[in-house]
Amino acid sequence: MELSAVLFVFRAQLNWRYEMEYGILGLVVLILDIYAVVKTLGSGASTGAKILWTLGILIFPVIGFIVWFFAGPRGGTQTI
Repeated sequence: MELSAVLFVFRAQLNWRYEMEYGILGLVVLILDIYAVVKTLGSGASTGAKILWTLGILIFPVIGFIVWFFAGPRGGTQTI
């Protein structure tokens, strides 16, 4: 086998590995965002707050999740 063919195969394997890692990372972000949206919609926050939090999470998936994690609405019921 020629050296160029070996390099081509090696590069293809490296590209596949990086693409796979980014695919898994994207899947993790998607799962975390779905979790955040479900928890937000089930919280006791007002409808307007739920809409704003959901939009923030969907428009900015990573940053939105991080901000939601630290400052987002919590709990399944409203406290009186």
